[in-house]
Amino acid sequence: MARGKIQLKRIENPVHRQVTFCKRRTGLLKKAKELSVLCDAEVGVMIFSPQGKLFELATKGTMEGMIDKYMKCTGGGGRGSSSATFTAQEQLQPPTLDPKDQVNELKQEIDMLQKGIRYMFGGGDGTMNLQELLLLEKHLEYWISHIRSAKMDIMLQEIQSLRNTEGVLKNANKYLLEKIEENNNSVLDANFATVETNYSYPLTMPNNGNNNNIPSFAKANYFPYGIDFNGGPTGRFCNGLTMVDGIAQLLGLPLIPAYSEATGDQVLRGVNYASAAAGILPDTGGNFVGRIPFDQQIHNFETTLNQVASKSGGAVTIADSVARSLFFIGMGSNDYLNNYLMPNFPTRNQYNAQQFGDLLVQQYTNQLTRLYNLGGRKFIVSGLGRMGCIPSILAQGTDGKCSEEVNQLVLPFNTNVKTMITNLNQNLPDAKFIYLDTANMVKDITTNPAVYGFTTLDKGCCGIGRNRGQITCLPFETPCPNREQYLFWDAFHPTEKVNLIMAKKAFAGDRTVAFPINIQELASLN
Repeated sequence: MARGKIQLKRIENPVHRQVTFCKRRTGLLKKAKELSVLCDAEVGVMIFSPQGKLFELATKGTMEGMIDKYMKCTGGGGRGSSSATFTAQEQLQPPTLDPKDQVNELKQEIDMLQKGIRYMFGGGDGTMNLQELLLLEKHLEYWISHIRSAKMDIMLQEIQSLRNTEGVLKNANKYLLEKIEENNNSVLDANFATVETNYSYPLTMPNNGNNNNIPSFAKANYFPYGIDFNGGPTGRFCNGLTMVDGIAQLLGLPLIPAYSEATGDQVLRGVNYASAAAGILPDTGGNFVGRIPFDQQIHNFETTLNQVASKSGGAVTIADSVARSLFFIGMGSNDYLNNYLMPNFPTRNQYNAQQFGDLLVQQYTNQLTRLYNLGGRKFIVSGLGRMGCIPSILAQGTDGKCSEEVNQLVLPFNTNVKTMITNLNQNLPDAKFIYLDTANMVKDITTNPAVYGFTTLDKGCCGIGRNRGQITCLPFETPCPNREQYLFWDAFHPTEKVNLIMAKKAFAGDRTVAFPINIQELASLN
């Protein structure tokens, strides 16, 4: 049935009229904003209430700017009378006063505003007459209008920024979906490598590709990762070499292959069992889907040992080689970044900082003891750096300063790990554990950046958003050209230059960065 035409007429009830005015006004302004966003149009709306209150909206810039633009487009007159337009401008631009009158007027406004503040917060005499209240209301409405206009400008800038990155994000999403599909088809075909001879100083190290062939969002096997690495992207979360790549070079060893990719004699020179996003706790990194927790990494090492022993037939020789090998282990950061600090994980509600640090190191001790029982004797254990200063954490703040809350959060872990190192050295016969104080290493760099040639300490070289840390390095994103001047490569990881500096400090540094001995001294022990 056809709907008849509705006749509009004035609402007689003043209360109903005021309620309707508020609702319709809000709807009109909302529609104006939607029109501006959807169609990229400039919309200006001015509404005067029955009481004479002004409500205005300028979706781009200010109302004064829109009136100026309107005047230019209409030649100063427009469809209405020129006198009406002039009167509107006069209302927006009061007549010029001489300096004395301006000073007196400002003093009166200041007195009135101070009195208004005392009135609102209950200080002073706390009384205002009707005229003063009306004047205060006028000022508040004026500033609210300006605040809303400024807020709209910021929102529009954010929208434009998001539009600028939309293409990059779409390409990245397409790329990641393709890689997940590839992984789903290939992960079942992965096999362990078999070996026939002995180890020679293998190191377990930060991830360099073990996540490449599992369904995981924690991957770095795409450009611009590896932009400065000979061979391009491998899975290393860096523009080039990692810290342990640098240590391997200082030991005169080749770069260590990933466990998932090591074949034949490669295994004999060392294997990397590490996995991005993995932690000491098995649940850590679940937000990235696939990863290989530390317990599973140890199991993979045990599998390799069994395969080597079965092929070589010399269990005693294998045990001797493992005892001479170096084990580099750097765990814990993901247990904070991808567990304790994640809102969808329960650990922060279950444990305070000290309790969580105790929990981690208790589990860590058991895991390192398990490696010892598998034959390991020389261990390099890396502590945590100042995690509150990485771009990912900096981007969550607004003042550009390190989060001391996060820095204090990880202190119990580092303290407990140092105690753990001492206890393991005392309780496990022939074992030699050393601790790398990465926080002190980085502190030396950040305290003396010019000495090392760094100019940018608070932004990632590759990333999007505040501090280039809100979204980490995406596929085919263009990184900074002056990478040697950046402390951080992406939202979480240091650049190759920082890694090599830390490798040298760990290899031959004093007791402030490596104790009870450094890596060079550890490698020379029989």
